[in-house]
Amino acid sequence: MRADALGRHDGRTPFLDRLARDGTVFERAYAQASWTLPSISSLLAGRWPAESPGWSEGTQGIPPGVASLAELLHGAGMRSAAFVSNPLLKENSGFGRGFESYWASRVEDGVLTPAAVAVDHAIPWIAAHRKERFFVLLHLMDPHDPYCPPARRVGPPGAWPGNPDPAFTGAVPMPDAATIASWKGLYAEEVSYLDAQLARLFASLDPEVRARTAVVLTADHGEEFLDHGFLKHAVTLFDEAVHVPLIVQMPGAPAGRRVSQVVRLVDVVPTLTDLLAVPVAEPVRARWAGVSLAPAIRATAPVPPLLAMGETFGFGPLRWYVFDGRRKVVLFNKDHRIPNELPALKNPNEWLTKNLPAEGVYVSTAEAPSDVRITDGVEEDLRRAHNLASRYVSGKIGGLWLAVRGPGHGGRTDVSFALPGIETAHVIPFFWRDGDAVRPQKGALEVHVADDGITRVAVVLGVDEASARALQVLPKDGAASAHLRRPGPDEEGAFAWYEKESRPAASAAAGRTEMLFRLRALGYIN
Repeated sequence: MRADALGRHDGRTPFLDRLARDGTVFERAYAQASWTLPSISSLLAGRWPAESPGWSEGTQGIPPGVASLAELLHGAGMRSAAFVSNPLLKENSGFGRGFESYWASRVEDGVLTPAAVAVDHAIPWIAAHRKERFFVLLHLMDPHDPYCPPARRVGPPGAWPGNPDPAFTGAVPMPDAATIASWKGLYAEEVSYLDAQLARLFASLDPEVRARTAVVLTADHGEEFLDHGFLKHAVTLFDEAVHVPLIVQMPGAPAGRRVSQVVRLVDVVPTLTDLLAVPVAEPVRARWAGVSLAPAIRATAPVPPLLAMGETFGFGPLRWYVFDGRRKVVLFNKDHRIPNELPALKNPNEWLTKNLPAEGVYVSTAEAPSDVRITDGVEEDLRRAHNLASRYVSGKIGGLWLAVRGPGHGGRTDVSFALPGIETAHVIPFFWRDGDAVRPQKGALEVHVADDGITRVAVVLGVDEASARALQVLPKDGAASAHLRRPGPDEEGAFAWYEKESRPAASAAAGRTEMLFRLRALGYIN
């Protein structure tokens, strides 16, 4: 559900409208990914996607040892159940931890399980536990592509209206304006259908139960209707894909509040544990990326300035965004090209390149409410985003990591990392700029970057710890210092350090593509 799906359907969402009137609406809530698995992982674990991976058809979700919201609430004495319409959220992928009961739709049903089915399972469970404290996770697939409300699902799925898949995969041309308008109408019908099913669920609650129940409504991602030349979700980081609704209605909290500051899905876990007075061990709390929004919900303090961040890794090279409420910067790992994971696309390079700018700074205006790309005065935004991204990705997997940063005086920074015995190396640089290069040589890695005050980070795959111990850092012109350790925030110099592997090595040794390297480097796959 997109954020702009709320309150804009001429009274066709009475339940959601009432929930907004009774609670706090966070008008600028942002997801940490533009598709389900990593986004829900961040929502339920309170960590950034790279720290709470969801990937590979549900074979990974919330990692072992990471406390999920369900585990925290169940550990505090709440009964717990999940009713999940998305078959990707598999119980044995960490999503089921902490739930006494976990119902999920069948994989063969895909994304087409109607909300009514999940609600039918949730109503009797809640009725059976109405006298106890309980936590219910209800994950519904309405709205979602293909845009086809249950009442319109007549005949075989291929004949249903509102299916963007052929255009998304390049099998047919992009839809015209009339087709997009019809899809938006179907999408609005799905939102209205969802509203009716939620109303049915809450009407089943005893008044006393409803009066003591906190409700959080949010989404893992939105949907795109050629707003910026793209369809569906999972590939871009435009607002239509990552700006999501967030409403919190809490008994005893002021009603009708609207909060305009930026918040994130990673803030939900700290917020709910705070509102419900659930004790959380300090080591768990210290690992959260989010903060508690409870003071804003209780109207006792404003939301502090927050940065929203998120990623894509559905198709093509990695994209990452940071948004401070003023400008959104999207970075693109352009040193690696689009791999061959898109066999259904006729011209994948042309198609993706046309619709996805490599790097950009975006603002919102009254005339165009979201993501207008600008070119003037953006250098400081890009510099800040690049440095933040370098800290975000550093050390996400085991291997030899390199970081180089000059003092920002201009010119070039050149560093040689001597690695005795190494013949070749596969190096993945993250978000390097045009003109930067890392060149594997026999027994060395030569790094050449602009001295613009931006940290360059790269991981060298295939180097074991013993070999890494023999590494030497040899600064050339422009590098003031050299260290065999991980750098501190914004520290200048040349650095190399080794991270021990926390997971088994990836199994795709032959024919590795940039996608596999990128996903593994960020912790999404083994």
